[in-house]
Amino acid sequence: MLISFAYTPGTIGPQLQIYAFQFIAQQSGWFITTVEKEANGYFRWVDGLESIGIRQDSGKIVIDVPASRLNQILTRLKCDDTISPDEEPPPIGQPAVDEIVDEIQKKVIDYCIKHQQLYLYKLPWPQGKKMAVALTHDVDMTRKYGLKNLLKNLGQGHWNDFKDQYRQSVFKENVYWNFDELLQFYQQKKIRSTFFFLARAWENFQYRYQIRSDKFRRLFENILAEGHEIGLHSSRYAFSHPDRILREKIKLEKIIGQPVYGVRQHYLRLQFPQAWRNFTAAGFNYDSSCGYNNAVGFRAGTSGIFHTFDYHDVQINSLQEIPILLMDYPWSSSFGSEEESKIIFQRLYQDVEKYQGVLNILWHPSNLAEPAFREAWNNMFKWLKIEDTYLNTLSMIQQWWNNKSKLNLLNLRTESTGYGFSLVTESDINHLGLGIISGKKIKPAKDLRQLTHGQFQFHLPLIRSGESEYFLSLEEDSR
Repeated sequence: MLISFAYTPGTIGPQLQIYAFQFIAQQSGWFITTVEKEANGYFRWVDGLESIGIRQDSGKIVIDVPASRLNQILTRLKCDDTISPDEEPPPIGQPAVDEIVDEIQKKVIDYCIKHQQLYLYKLPWPQGKKMAVALTHDVDMTRKYGLKNLLKNLGQGHWNDFKDQYRQSVFKENVYWNFDELLQFYQQKKIRSTFFFLARAWENFQYRYQIRSDKFRRLFENILAEGHEIGLHSSRYAFSHPDRILREKIKLEKIIGQPVYGVRQHYLRLQFPQAWRNFTAAGFNYDSSCGYNNAVGFRAGTSGIFHTFDYHDVQINSLQEIPILLMDYPWSSSFGSEEESKIIFQRLYQDVEKYQGVLNILWHPSNLAEPAFREAWNNMFKWLKIEDTYLNTLSMIQQWWNNKSKLNLLNLRTESTGYGFSLVTESDINHLGLGIISGKKIKPAKDLRQLTHGQFQFHLPLIRSGESEYFLSLEEDSR
């Protein structure tokens, strides 16, 4: 089934209606066409409607969705500003936007099963994985103690802290430089992660680190050699200074010798949608700054990847947002026991798995030197079901998502002996799955699995760029 978009005039402009529709379509795995005569179904926003309705009109499915759902989606995806970590909006504990998308998709599937309507849709992740996981790191500090802290503790008479700092300074003990351990850990578990580095060494008389140094150049070589990703951790005030963002990006790219695709704002200090406009202009593919400093939850109301919107120019940006759902600071420090911490993590994990999103985790490497954080880190890997997830860098996750979203369906037809269709893609896609709803029983075949009566999954190990034809035969008693 192809879905063609139609909108009803209302107080919200057509561009925003299309934006919200495209979000729903991408999360649901729909094939989209803008050519009305090619469509086997239609999607409509309807003013005054109270509940989602699925009906048939002239042999085509019509999905009627209340305009109130449109408002709920746009309100969440717009995100709220964070001028400082202490001025965050109240946390959103439930993925309200994902719940709306799931409600629509379930109604479509139920309707197609009941009325024996053929329906094909794209499964979200490779090899039928239910969710994606991204382990990401903001490199804020690489030394536990600097000269400023040393003099401060001396002046305030904090002798124990002073002696600890002095010892580390004299004997070159740098517990925050733990990248060798982290990379070795990832190598053993065959995990690829994303590291966000600051490109600005000084800010407000506070020194961070100098990425031009030989030490950092060697670190970057090691990170990239292991297949990890390096992104920009834009400096504290960069989000409102387009020129500064671009300079920092160019500096980091020159040092690592390859493009930087992703950005995360320091302290998550953002004003939306201004920052998205600036990140788009600087040439980033994705941002991963929409999250909480002081809570665990769904700041955008979703665990999914979504295109950002420029409300000033009224257009959809090429920049996508991959929201942060869990940061080490609030998760590790806000709960009184390991059991309570586990409950919070598993509740979050279950929501992401249910709605087949991305569990985007932010962990500061320096915190691995602190016992409380180390314990939480170890526990997290006990609770993560690595084998059941698509675990990769943010850039690779986004690339998979976009390749899948651009996959088109052509020539969907029902014949007496089976179903025929063509898939068209610009790039090769590995291990994509199709969900199939069929009122007739499909003949068993390699890579085809029946889930329930009328519901199947078709695994495609490789879809070559260009057009590929497929045919699924029906059982003789179903013809």
